[in-house]
Amino acid sequence: MKARRVSGLRSEIVLGASLLAGAALLFSALLLLRLHEQERLSAELQRRLEQAQCCAQALATVPAQHQPALLTSLQRQLHNSRLRLGDGNGATASDRLLRQALLQQQPAIDLLFPPLWSLAATTPANASLQLAVPLTSQAAPRQALWLQFDLQPLRQATLAQLSLALKLCLAYGLVLVLAAVLILQRAVIRPVEQLRQRTHTLAGGDFTSRAPVDGPREIRQLGESFNQMAAALQQAISRQQQQLDQLQQQNTELRATRQQLDQSARLSSVGRLASGMAHEIGNPLSAILGYLDLLRRKAADPAQQDLLQRSEQEARRIDRLIRDLLDYAGQARAQATDGQSPQQHSGASCDPLAVIQASLHLLQQQGALKQRHLDLTLPANLPAVAMAGHKLQQVLINLLLNARDATSRGGQIELGACSHPQSVEIWLRDNGCGMDEAQRQAAFDPFYSGKAEGQGRGLGLFVCHQLLHECGGDILLSSVAGQGSCFTLRLPQATPAGGAA
Repeated sequence: MKARRVSGLRSEIVLGASLLAGAALLFSALLLLRLHEQERLSAELQRRLEQAQCCAQALATVPAQHQPALLTSLQRQLHNSRLRLGDGNGATASDRLLRQALLQQQPAIDLLFPPLWSLAATTPANASLQLAVPLTSQAAPRQALWLQFDLQPLRQATLAQLSLALKLCLAYGLVLVLAAVLILQRAVIRPVEQLRQRTHTLAGGDFTSRAPVDGPREIRQLGESFNQMAAALQQAISRQQQQLDQLQQQNTELRATRQQLDQSARLSSVGRLASGMAHEIGNPLSAILGYLDLLRRKAADPAQQDLLQRSEQEARRIDRLIRDLLDYAGQARAQATDGQSPQQHSGASCDPLAVIQASLHLLQQQGALKQRHLDLTLPANLPAVAMAGHKLQQVLINLLLNARDATSRGGQIELGACSHPQSVEIWLRDNGCGMDEAQRQAAFDPFYSGKAEGQGRGLGLFVCHQLLHECGGDILLSSVAGQGSCFTLRLPQATPAGGAA
Protein backbone atom coordinates (compact mmCIF):
# COMPACT_ATOMS: atom_id res chain seq x y z
CA MET A 1 0.00 0.00 0.00
CA LYS A 2 1.41 3.35 -1.03
CA ALA A 3 2.05 5.66 1.90
CA ARG A 4 0.03 8.84 1.85
CA ARG A 5 2.11 11.96 1.68
CA VAL A 6 1.26 14.29 4.53
CA SER A 7 2.11 17.96 4.22
CA GLY A 8 3.61 19.91 7.10
CA LEU A 9 1.92 22.56 9.19
CA ARG A 10 4.01 25.27 7.55
CA SER A 11 2.85 24.21 4.08
CA GLU A 12 -0.78 24.11 5.15
CA ILE A 13 -0.57 27.58 6.71
CA VAL A 14 1.24 29.08 3.74
CA LEU A 15 -1.22 27.55 1.27
CA GLY A 16 -4.25 28.63 3.28
CA ALA A 17 -2.93 32.14 3.85
CA SER A 18 -2.04 32.48 0.17
CA LEU A 19 -5.49 31.37 -0.99
CA LEU A 20 -7.31 33.60 1.47
CA ALA A 21 -5.15 36.63 0.80
CA GLY A 22 -5.25 36.09 -2.96
CA ALA A 23 -9.02 35.67 -3.04
CA ALA A 24 -9.62 38.72 -0.85
CA LEU A 25 -7.24 40.92 -2.81
CA LEU A 26 -8.53 39.74 -6.17
CA PHE A 27 -12.14 40.33 -5.17
CA SER A 28 -11.29 43.80 -3.85
CA ALA A 29 -9.34 44.68 -6.99
CA LEU A 30 -12.07 43.50 -9.33
CA LEU A 31 -14.73 45.32 -7.34
CA LEU A 32 -12.77 48.56 -7.37
CA LEU A 33 -11.98 48.23 -11.07
CA ARG A 34 -15.61 47.51 -11.85
CA LEU A 35 -16.71 50.62 -10.01
CA HIS A 36 -13.98 52.64 -11.71
CA GLU A 37 -14.99 51.19 -15.07
CA GLN A 38 -18.61 52.15 -14.54
CA GLU A 39 -17.56 55.64 -13.51
CA ARG A 40 -15.31 56.13 -16.57
CA LEU A 41 -17.90 54.57 -18.87
CA SER A 42 -20.62 56.89 -17.56
CA ALA A 43 -18.36 59.89 -18.03
CA GLU A 44 -17.47 58.76 -21.55
CA LEU A 45 -21.13 58.17 -22.38
CA GLN A 46 -22.09 61.63 -21.10
CA ARG A 47 -19.29 63.27 -23.09
CA ARG A 48 -20.21 61.45 -26.31
CA LEU A 49 -23.90 62.24 -25.84
CA GLU A 50 -23.10 65.92 -25.47
CA GLN A 51 -20.95 65.77 -28.61
CA ALA A 52 -23.77 64.03 -30.51
CA GLN A 53 -26.32 66.63 -29.42
CA CYS A 54 -23.98 69.43 -30.45
CA CYS A 55 -23.48 67.81 -33.85
CA ALA A 56 -27.27 67.37 -34.27
CA GLN A 57 -27.89 71.01 -33.43
CA ALA A 58 -25.19 72.09 -35.90
CA LEU A 59 -26.70 69.99 -38.69
CA ALA A 60 -30.20 71.29 -37.93
CA THR A 61 -29.11 74.86 -38.49
CA VAL A 62 -27.64 74.42 -42.01
CA PRO A 63 -29.48 73.83 -45.24
CA ALA A 64 -29.83 70.30 -46.49
CA GLN A 65 -27.38 70.84 -49.39
CA HIS A 66 -24.61 71.75 -46.92
CA GLN A 67 -25.19 68.89 -44.48
CA PRO A 68 -22.98 66.29 -46.25
CA ALA A 69 -20.00 68.63 -46.14
CA LEU A 70 -20.63 69.39 -42.48
CA LEU A 71 -20.89 65.66 -41.71
CA THR A 72 -17.54 65.08 -43.32
CA SER A 73 -16.00 67.90 -41.31
CA LEU A 74 -17.52 66.67 -38.06
CA GLN A 75 -16.30 63.10 -38.68
CA ARG A 76 -12.77 64.41 -39.18
CA GLN A 77 -13.00 66.30 -35.91
CA LEU A 78 -14.43 63.36 -33.98
CA HIS A 79 -11.71 60.72 -34.04
CA ASN A 80 -12.65 57.04 -34.12
CA SER A 81 -16.26 57.83 -35.03
CA ARG A 82 -18.79 57.39 -37.83
CA LEU A 83 -21.69 59.75 -38.63
CA ARG A 84 -24.67 59.69 -41.02
CA LEU A 85 -28.12 61.13 -41.36
CA GLY A 86 -31.13 58.94 -41.84
CA ASP A 87 -34.86 58.57 -41.45
CA GLY A 88 -34.81 55.00 -40.12
CA ASN A 89 -36.36 53.41 -43.23
CA GLY A 90 -33.90 50.54 -43.33
CA ALA A 91 -33.45 47.14 -41.77
CA THR A 92 -30.03 47.59 -40.19
CA ALA A 93 -29.32 48.00 -36.50
CA SER A 94 -28.49 51.67 -37.06
CA ASP A 95 -31.86 52.23 -38.80
CA ARG A 96 -33.67 50.64 -35.89
CA LEU A 97 -31.80 52.98 -33.52
CA LEU A 98 -32.75 55.97 -35.76
CA ARG A 99 -36.43 54.99 -35.76
CA GLN A 100 -36.34 54.73 -31.95
CA ALA A 101 -34.90 58.21 -31.65
CA LEU A 102 -37.41 59.69 -34.10
CA LEU A 103 -40.32 58.04 -32.37
CA GLN A 104 -39.26 59.06 -28.88
CA GLN A 105 -37.84 62.43 -29.97
CA GLN A 106 -34.90 61.92 -27.63
CA PRO A 107 -31.46 60.37 -27.99
CA ALA A 108 -31.33 56.59 -28.33
CA ILE A 109 -28.28 54.78 -27.02
CA ASP A 110 -26.83 51.32 -27.83
CA LEU A 111 -23.73 50.49 -25.73
CA LEU A 112 -21.53 47.45 -26.38
CA PHE A 113 -18.83 47.14 -23.72
CA PRO A 114 -17.97 43.54 -22.58
CA PRO A 115 -16.91 43.04 -18.92
CA LEU A 116 -13.21 43.06 -18.19
CA TRP A 117 -13.15 39.34 -17.32
CA SER A 118 -14.88 38.40 -20.56
CA LEU A 119 -12.89 36.18 -22.95
CA ALA A 120 -14.51 37.75 -26.02
CA ALA A 121 -12.39 39.34 -28.70
CA THR A 122 -11.23 42.87 -28.03
CA THR A 123 -12.05 44.28 -31.48
CA PRO A 124 -13.52 47.83 -31.90
CA ALA A 125 -16.93 46.35 -32.76
CA ASN A 126 -17.03 44.63 -29.46
CA ALA A 127 -16.43 47.88 -27.55
CA SER A 128 -18.47 50.65 -29.15
CA LEU A 129 -21.17 53.24 -28.53
CA GLN A 130 -24.01 54.00 -31.00
CA LEU A 131 -26.12 57.13 -30.61
CA ALA A 132 -29.16 58.40 -32.52
CA VAL A 133 -30.12 62.05 -31.96
CA PRO A 134 -33.18 63.54 -33.72
CA LEU A 135 -32.68 66.88 -35.52
CA THR A 136 -34.68 69.71 -33.95
CA SER A 137 -35.16 71.84 -37.13
CA GLN A 138 -38.80 72.40 -38.14
CA ALA A 139 -38.00 73.10 -41.77
CA ALA A 140 -36.04 69.92 -42.34
CA PRO A 141 -37.74 66.57 -42.95
CA ARG A 142 -37.84 64.09 -40.13
CA GLN A 143 -34.25 62.98 -39.77
CA ALA A 144 -31.91 61.87 -37.03
CA LEU A 145 -28.14 61.83 -36.66
CA TRP A 146 -26.53 58.41 -36.12
CA LEU A 147 -23.09 58.30 -34.52
CA GLN A 148 -20.85 55.37 -33.66
CA PHE A 149 -17.86 55.86 -31.29
CA ASP A 150 -15.05 53.33 -30.83
CA LEU A 151 -14.61 52.57 -27.10
CA GLN A 152 -11.73 50.16 -27.61
CA PRO A 153 -9.10 52.66 -26.31
CA LEU A 154 -11.16 53.05 -23.14
CA ARG A 155 -11.35 49.28 -22.81
CA GLN A 156 -7.59 48.91 -23.39
CA ALA A 157 -6.85 51.55 -20.76
CA THR A 158 -9.15 49.77 -18.33
CA LEU A 159 -7.44 46.44 -19.09
CA ALA A 160 -4.05 48.04 -18.46
CA GLN A 161 -5.31 49.31 -15.12
CA LEU A 162 -6.63 45.82 -14.37
CA SER A 163 -3.23 44.29 -15.16
CA LEU A 164 -1.48 46.81 -12.94
CA ALA A 165 -3.99 46.20 -10.17
CA LEU A 166 -3.47 42.44 -10.41
CA LYS A 167 0.29 42.87 -10.21
CA LEU A 168 -0.07 45.11 -7.19
CA CYS A 169 -2.45 42.59 -5.61
CA LEU A 170 0.06 39.82 -6.25
CA ALA A 171 2.91 41.81 -4.73
CA TYR A 172 0.83 42.86 -1.76
CA GLY A 173 -0.40 39.29 -1.35
CA LEU A 174 3.17 38.02 -1.29
CA VAL A 175 4.01 40.58 1.37
CA LEU A 176 0.99 39.52 3.40
CA VAL A 177 1.86 35.82 3.04
CA LEU A 178 5.47 36.47 4.01
CA ALA A 179 4.40 38.48 7.04
CA ALA A 180 1.93 35.75 8.02
CA VAL A 181 4.61 33.08 7.64
CA LEU A 182 7.07 35.04 9.78
CA ILE A 183 4.48 35.64 12.48
CA LEU A 184 3.31 32.04 12.43
CA GLN A 185 6.91 30.82 12.38
CA ARG A 186 7.62 32.69 15.59
CA ALA A 187 4.28 32.09 17.28
CA VAL A 188 3.33 28.57 16.15
CA ILE A 189 5.82 26.73 13.95
CA ARG A 190 8.91 27.18 16.12
CA PRO A 191 7.19 26.27 19.44
CA VAL A 192 5.55 23.24 17.82
CA GLU A 193 8.91 22.13 16.34
CA GLN A 194 10.60 22.54 19.72
CA LEU A 195 7.81 20.55 21.33
CA ARG A 196 8.26 17.80 18.71
CA GLN A 197 12.00 17.65 19.43
CA ARG A 198 11.37 17.44 23.16
CA THR A 199 8.85 14.64 22.51
CA HIS A 200 11.47 12.64 20.59
CA THR A 201 13.99 13.29 23.38
CA LEU A 202 11.46 12.13 25.97
CA ALA A 203 10.70 9.01 23.92
CA GLY A 204 14.45 8.32 23.83
CA GLY A 205 14.57 8.03 27.63
CA ASP A 206 15.67 11.53 28.66
CA PHE A 207 12.93 12.40 31.14
CA THR A 208 14.66 15.64 32.17
CA SER A 209 13.76 17.26 28.84
CA ARG A 210 11.35 20.18 29.15
CA ALA A 211 9.58 22.25 26.50
CA PRO A 212 9.95 26.05 26.44
CA VAL A 213 6.88 27.86 27.75
CA ASP A 214 6.51 30.82 25.39
CA GLY A 215 4.43 31.96 22.44
CA PRO A 216 0.65 32.49 22.37
CA ARG A 217 -1.52 31.41 25.27
CA GLU A 218 -2.54 28.09 23.70
CA ILE A 219 1.07 27.20 22.84
CA ARG A 220 2.18 28.08 26.39
CA GLN A 221 -0.58 25.91 27.83
CA LEU A 222 0.50 23.07 25.55
CA GLY A 223 4.12 23.44 26.72
CA GLU A 224 3.05 23.49 30.37
CA SER A 225 0.97 20.34 29.85
CA PHE A 226 3.93 18.63 28.20
CA ASN A 227 6.24 19.59 31.07
CA GLN A 228 3.73 18.30 33.62
CA MET A 229 3.50 15.02 31.73
CA ALA A 230 7.32 14.75 31.55
CA ALA A 231 7.63 15.45 35.29
CA ALA A 232 5.00 12.82 36.09
CA LEU A 233 6.82 10.30 33.88
CA GLN A 234 10.14 11.15 35.52
CA GLN A 235 8.67 10.62 38.98
CA ALA A 236 7.07 7.34 37.90
CA ILE A 237 10.33 6.09 36.37
CA SER A 238 12.23 7.19 39.48
CA ARG A 239 9.83 5.29 41.75
CA GLN A 240 10.05 2.28 39.47
CA GLN A 241 13.85 2.43 39.52
CA GLN A 242 13.86 2.68 43.30
CA GLN A 243 11.61 -0.36 43.55
CA LEU A 244 13.86 -2.19 41.09
CA ASP A 245 16.95 -1.26 43.12
CA GLN A 246 15.26 -2.47 46.28
CA LEU A 247 14.35 -5.75 44.61
CA GLN A 248 17.89 -6.18 43.32
CA GLN A 249 19.29 -5.42 46.77
CA GLN A 250 16.91 -7.92 48.33
CA ASN A 251 17.86 -10.52 45.73
CA THR A 252 21.53 -9.86 46.40
CA GLU A 253 21.00 -10.20 50.13
CA LEU A 254 19.04 -13.40 49.60
CA ARG A 255 21.80 -14.84 47.40
CA ALA A 256 24.43 -13.80 49.96
CA THR A 257 22.39 -15.37 52.77
CA ARG A 258 21.97 -18.55 50.76
CA GLN A 259 25.68 -18.67 50.02
CA GLN A 260 26.46 -18.12 53.70
CA LEU A 261 24.09 -20.92 54.64
CA ASP A 262 25.64 -23.25 52.08
CA GLN A 263 29.11 -22.25 53.23
CA SER A 264 28.16 -22.78 56.88
CA ALA A 265 26.77 -26.20 56.04
CA ARG A 266 29.96 -27.11 54.17
CA LEU A 267 32.18 -25.80 56.93
CA SER A 268 30.13 -27.66 59.50
CA SER A 269 30.56 -30.88 57.58
CA VAL A 270 34.25 -30.23 57.05
CA GLY A 271 34.65 -29.32 60.73
CA ARG A 272 33.08 -32.56 61.83
CA LEU A 273 35.24 -34.47 59.41
CA ALA A 274 38.37 -32.58 60.43
CA SER A 275 37.61 -33.08 64.09
CA GLY A 276 37.29 -36.81 63.61
CA MET A 277 40.41 -37.00 61.48
CA ALA A 278 42.34 -34.85 63.98
CA HIS A 279 41.52 -37.32 66.77
CA GLU A 280 42.46 -40.27 64.58
CA ILE A 281 45.70 -38.66 63.37
CA GLY A 282 46.68 -37.13 66.71
CA ASN A 283 47.29 -40.43 68.52
CA PRO A 284 49.68 -41.99 65.94
CA LEU A 285 51.35 -38.63 65.51
CA SER A 286 52.11 -38.43 69.22
CA ALA A 287 53.71 -41.87 68.96
CA ILE A 288 55.77 -40.74 65.97
CA LEU A 289 56.98 -37.72 67.92
CA GLY A 290 58.02 -39.97 70.78
CA TYR A 291 59.90 -42.35 68.49
CA LEU A 292 61.68 -39.44 66.75
CA ASP A 293 62.73 -37.98 70.07
CA LEU A 294 64.03 -41.41 71.20
CA LEU A 295 65.95 -41.91 67.96
CA ARG A 296 67.46 -38.44 68.17
CA ARG A 297 68.70 -39.08 71.67
CA LYS A 298 70.33 -42.39 70.69
CA ALA A 299 71.82 -41.18 67.38
CA ALA A 300 75.59 -40.59 67.57
CA ASP A 301 76.06 -39.14 64.07
CA PRO A 302 75.47 -35.30 64.07
CA ALA A 303 74.03 -35.47 60.54
CA GLN A 304 71.48 -38.06 61.65
CA GLN A 305 70.66 -36.00 64.74
CA ASP A 306 70.04 -32.90 62.54
CA LEU A 307 67.82 -34.90 60.16
CA LEU A 308 65.84 -36.39 63.06
CA GLN A 309 65.48 -32.93 64.64
CA ARG A 310 64.08 -31.46 61.42
CA SER A 311 61.69 -34.37 61.08
CA GLU A 312 60.53 -33.83 64.66
CA GLN A 313 59.94 -30.09 63.94
CA GLU A 314 57.77 -30.85 60.91
CA ALA A 315 55.83 -33.47 62.83
CA ARG A 316 55.23 -30.97 65.63
CA ARG A 317 54.00 -28.47 62.98
CA ILE A 318 51.49 -31.06 61.87
CA ASP A 319 50.50 -31.54 65.49
CA ARG A 320 49.90 -27.78 65.89
CA LEU A 321 47.75 -27.74 62.73
CA ILE A 322 45.65 -30.56 64.11
CA ARG A 323 45.26 -28.73 67.40
CA ASP A 324 44.15 -25.59 65.49
CA LEU A 325 41.47 -27.64 63.78
CA LEU A 326 40.26 -28.92 67.14
CA ASP A 327 40.29 -25.40 68.61
CA TYR A 328 38.45 -23.77 65.67
CA ALA A 329 35.03 -23.92 67.26
CA GLY A 330 36.39 -22.66 70.58
CA GLN A 331 38.14 -19.76 68.82
CA ALA A 332 34.96 -18.71 67.07
CA ARG A 333 33.10 -18.78 70.38
CA ALA A 334 35.75 -16.57 72.00
CA GLN A 335 35.61 -14.12 69.11
CA ALA A 336 31.82 -13.85 69.42
CA THR A 337 32.19 -13.18 73.15
CA ASP A 338 34.41 -10.08 73.14
CA GLY A 339 35.03 -9.27 69.47
CA GLN A 340 38.75 -10.25 69.58
CA SER A 341 40.38 -13.16 67.88
CA PRO A 342 42.08 -15.88 69.93
CA GLN A 343 45.38 -14.87 68.44
CA GLN A 344 44.97 -11.44 69.98
CA HIS A 345 44.21 -13.05 73.32
CA SER A 346 47.26 -15.26 73.21
CA GLY A 347 49.65 -12.42 72.35
CA ALA A 348 51.67 -14.73 70.07
CA SER A 349 54.17 -13.03 67.78
CA CYS A 350 57.06 -13.97 65.50
CA ASP A 351 59.95 -12.61 63.50
CA PRO A 352 58.63 -12.46 59.90
CA LEU A 353 62.13 -12.59 58.35
CA ALA A 354 62.94 -15.77 60.24
CA VAL A 355 59.64 -17.36 59.21
CA ILE A 356 60.25 -16.39 55.55
CA GLN A 357 63.75 -17.90 55.61
CA ALA A 358 62.52 -21.08 57.31
CA SER A 359 59.67 -21.49 54.79
CA LEU A 360 61.99 -21.04 51.81
CA HIS A 361 64.56 -23.44 53.29
CA LEU A 362 61.88 -26.08 53.85
CA LEU A 363 60.54 -25.85 50.27
CA GLN A 364 64.03 -25.82 48.78
CA GLN A 365 64.98 -28.91 50.80
CA GLN A 366 61.88 -30.64 49.38
CA GLY A 367 62.68 -29.48 45.83
CA ALA A 368 59.30 -27.73 45.57
CA LEU A 369 60.76 -24.62 43.88
CA LYS A 370 62.98 -26.29 41.29
CA GLN A 371 63.07 -24.78 37.80
CA ARG A 372 61.66 -21.49 39.16
CA HIS A 373 63.58 -18.19 39.45
CA LEU A 374 63.14 -16.81 42.96
CA ASP A 375 63.88 -13.10 43.57
CA LEU A 376 64.03 -11.87 47.16
CA THR A 377 63.54 -8.23 48.15
CA LEU A 378 63.97 -8.38 51.91
CA PRO A 379 65.28 -5.74 54.34
CA ALA A 380 67.96 -6.47 56.94
CA ASN A 381 65.38 -6.67 59.72
CA LEU A 382 61.65 -6.33 60.30
CA PRO A 383 59.62 -5.70 63.45
CA ALA A 384 57.83 -8.62 65.05
CA VAL A 385 54.26 -9.26 63.91
CA ALA A 386 51.25 -10.31 66.02
CA MET A 387 50.90 -13.79 64.50
CA ALA A 388 52.16 -17.19 65.50
CA GLY A 389 55.17 -18.29 63.50
CA HIS A 390 53.79 -21.66 62.42
CA LYS A 391 50.60 -19.98 61.13
CA LEU A 392 52.54 -17.39 59.15
CA GLN A 393 54.69 -20.23 57.79
CA GLN A 394 51.56 -22.11 56.75
CA VAL A 395 50.33 -19.03 54.86
CA LEU A 396 53.68 -18.44 53.13
CA ILE A 397 54.13 -22.08 52.12
CA ASN A 398 50.60 -22.15 50.72
CA LEU A 399 51.16 -18.99 48.66
CA LEU A 400 54.60 -20.17 47.41
CA LEU A 401 53.20 -23.51 46.29
CA ASN A 402 50.32 -21.70 44.52
CA ALA A 403 52.84 -19.46 42.74
CA ARG A 404 54.81 -22.52 41.68
CA ASP A 405 51.68 -24.19 40.31
CA ALA A 406 50.64 -20.99 38.46
CA THR A 407 53.98 -20.62 36.66
CA SER A 408 55.58 -22.84 34.07
CA ARG A 409 59.17 -24.05 33.94
CA GLY A 410 61.51 -21.06 34.25
CA GLY A 411 58.77 -18.91 35.80
CA GLN A 412 59.55 -15.88 37.94
CA ILE A 413 58.54 -15.67 41.62
CA GLU A 414 59.31 -12.51 43.63
CA LEU A 415 59.08 -12.40 47.42
CA GLY A 416 59.54 -9.11 49.29
CA ALA A 417 58.74 -7.36 52.54
CA CYS A 418 58.75 -3.90 54.10
CA SER A 419 57.63 -2.25 57.31
CA HIS A 420 55.16 0.55 58.01
CA PRO A 421 54.55 2.48 61.25
CA GLN A 422 51.86 0.06 62.45
CA SER A 423 52.21 -2.97 60.21
CA VAL A 424 54.49 -5.19 58.16
CA GLU A 425 53.78 -5.91 54.51
CA ILE A 426 54.86 -9.08 52.70
CA TRP A 427 54.16 -9.54 48.99
CA LEU A 428 54.48 -12.51 46.69
CA ARG A 429 54.35 -11.89 42.92
CA ASP A 430 54.53 -14.32 39.99
CA ASN A 431 54.32 -14.12 36.21
CA GLY A 432 52.02 -17.11 35.82
CA CYS A 433 48.61 -17.59 34.26
CA GLY A 434 46.87 -14.96 36.41
CA MET A 435 43.12 -14.74 37.08
CA ASP A 436 40.14 -13.11 35.43
CA GLU A 437 37.54 -11.03 37.26
CA ALA A 438 35.32 -13.98 38.21
CA GLN A 439 38.27 -15.95 39.57
CA ARG A 440 39.47 -12.97 41.61
CA GLN A 441 36.04 -12.55 43.18
CA ALA A 442 35.89 -16.22 44.24
CA ALA A 443 39.57 -16.76 45.10
CA PHE A 444 39.06 -16.69 48.89
CA ASP A 445 35.80 -18.65 48.91
CA PRO A 446 35.94 -22.11 50.49
CA PHE A 447 35.99 -25.10 48.14
CA TYR A 448 36.84 -22.93 45.13
CA SER A 449 39.94 -23.86 43.17
CA GLY A 450 41.31 -22.53 39.92
CA LYS A 451 43.56 -25.55 39.46
CA ALA A 452 42.83 -28.61 37.39
CA GLU A 453 40.50 -31.21 38.87
CA GLY A 454 42.28 -33.31 41.48
CA GLN A 455 45.08 -30.78 42.11
CA GLY A 456 43.37 -28.69 44.76
CA ARG A 457 40.53 -28.75 47.26
CA GLY A 458 39.83 -24.99 47.33
CA LEU A 459 40.69 -24.50 51.01
CA GLY A 460 44.23 -23.11 50.85
CA LEU A 461 43.48 -19.41 50.24
CA PHE A 462 40.39 -19.64 52.45
CA VAL A 463 42.52 -20.89 55.36
CA CYS A 464 45.14 -18.19 54.68
CA HIS A 465 42.45 -15.53 54.79
CA GLN A 466 41.03 -16.90 58.04
CA LEU A 467 44.46 -17.07 59.69
CA LEU A 468 45.27 -13.47 58.79
CA HIS A 469 41.83 -12.31 59.86
CA GLU A 470 42.28 -13.93 63.27
CA CYS A 471 45.40 -11.88 63.97
CA GLY A 472 43.87 -8.64 62.72
CA GLY A 473 45.70 -8.73 59.38
CA ASP A 474 44.53 -8.85 55.80
CA ILE A 475 45.43 -10.40 52.46
CA LEU A 476 44.98 -8.55 49.15
CA LEU A 477 44.96 -9.93 45.63
CA SER A 478 45.69 -8.23 42.32
CA SER A 479 45.83 -10.31 39.17
CA VAL A 480 45.59 -9.98 35.38
CA ALA A 481 44.74 -12.99 33.26
CA GLY A 482 47.81 -14.12 31.32
CA GLN A 483 50.20 -11.78 33.19
CA GLY A 484 50.39 -13.11 36.75
CA SER A 485 49.18 -12.50 40.30
CA CYS A 486 50.34 -10.64 43.38
CA PHE A 487 49.32 -11.49 46.98
CA THR A 488 49.98 -8.84 49.65
CA LEU A 489 49.96 -9.73 53.36
CA ARG A 490 49.39 -6.93 55.86
CA LEU A 491 50.28 -7.97 59.40
CA PRO A 492 49.92 -5.85 62.54
CA GLN A 493 53.08 -5.27 64.47
CA ALA A 494 53.37 -7.05 67.80
CA THR A 495 53.05 -5.07 71.03
CA PRO A 496 56.25 -4.53 72.98
CA ALA A 497 55.07 -7.05 75.61
CA GLY A 498 54.77 -9.89 73.07
CA GLY A 499 57.74 -12.20 72.64
CA ALA A 500 58.85 -13.96 69.51
CA ALA A 501 57.42 -17.43 68.98
